[in-house]
Formats: sequence, structure tokens, C-alpha cells
Amino acid sequence: MTGLLRKDLYYVKAYAWPYLPLLALLCLSPGAMGPAYTMALALALPRMTIANDERRWDRYAVMTPLRAELVVAEKYLLHLACIALAAACMALSFPAQNAALRLMGRTEAMWGAELNLPAYVLIQVWLTALIAAGTLPLLYRLGARAPILVNILVMIFLSLTGTKLHNMLFGFRGPALGAAAAAMALAGAGAMVLSFRVSVGFYRARLRGRFG
Repeated sequence: MTGLLRKDLYYVKAYAWPYLPLLALLCLSPGAMGPAYTMALALALPRMTIANDERRWDRYAVMTPLRAELVVAEKYLLHLACIALAAACMALSFPAQNAALRLMGRTEAMWGAELNLPAYVLIQVWLTALIAAGTLPLLYRLGARAPILVNILVMIFLSLTGTKLHNMLFGFRGPALGAAAAAMALAGAGAMVLSFRVSVGFYRARLRGRFG
């Protein structure tokens, strides 16, 4: 597992630089879409590692004793790590956004003081995990051509629903927000487990189809 993570982190590090200014810009963007696109961007680079494996790594993987479950589990772990990193950036950006808006006199656009920030960030994390759970099997099923298609579909989905989801989340207050966070955590965790099993099946089929 450690070796697989090192392989993918080396690839992500090599291609991450163009994304960093965009990530910073999205983190500091007030309103509904900044957090949504921040979390979506967190999935873009780990998705590319699956396509990179199909082009380069798979031919070597079949000659190793690595089980399909371990190879796929590393991808899911990498996705969750990127989601957690983006969530931390998003949480740290909220006070900075409020400070900037206060300087501009736009207090009406500030994140509300009554917002339960940990619960809100947790909801964003597991909402992103739900998106990852739905898209990861597609990546294993469609192969190297899938990341661009999946990224486009996710951006279209967020563009159509991001503001509505944001307003719905901000409609929760107090215990209701905590309950929503717990429900999203359960749904996200369950979806990831089911998605993992499907992805393992697709990955095995891909290896059999390419290498016998």
C-alpha cells in the first residue's frame, strides 16, 4: 500500500502545480460555488492516476502478487486524502473570506456567525465522497478516456445543483445540522463501500481483458 501511494503521490505532485492557484482562488471565493468547486477539484488529480495506471502501471501490476482489492483500495484512500486536504483548505478560508468581506463592507455576504463550521465541512466532505463513490467505478469501467468526461459531468452537476445544495445545507440549524452531517456521513461511507466492491470487479475485468 505504501509503495502504491508513493507512486501516485509522485504523479500527483508532478501535475499539481497548475491546480494550486485555482484551488486557492476557489477557496477564497465567497458564495455557494467556491466550496463546491474546491471539493470537486480535489477529485480531479486522483482521477488522473487511474488513467495513468491503465497506460503504464497495469502491465507491471499483473506480474506482481498485488491483489486487485489492494490496488483499488489505495485509489479510494488517495481520493479521501485529497478530499480531507481540500476540506481543511475550505475551513481555513472561511475566516479569511469574512475578514475580506468585512473590509469591503459587505457584511450581508459573510458566513453566518451561527454556522456550525465543523458540521458544514463534514457535510461537504461526505457529499464529495458520494460524488467520488459514483464516479470511481465509471473510471475503472471506461478506462483512460474517462477522467475528462467524468470531470465535465461533475462540473455540470455542480453548476446545476451547487447553489440549491448550498441553500439547503444552510437551512439547517443547531441539532438539525448535526443530524444532517451524521446522515451524510452514513450515506457517504455506505456508498464508498459499495462503490469499492463494484470498482474491484471492473478492475479485475479490465486486467483480464487486456492481459488475459
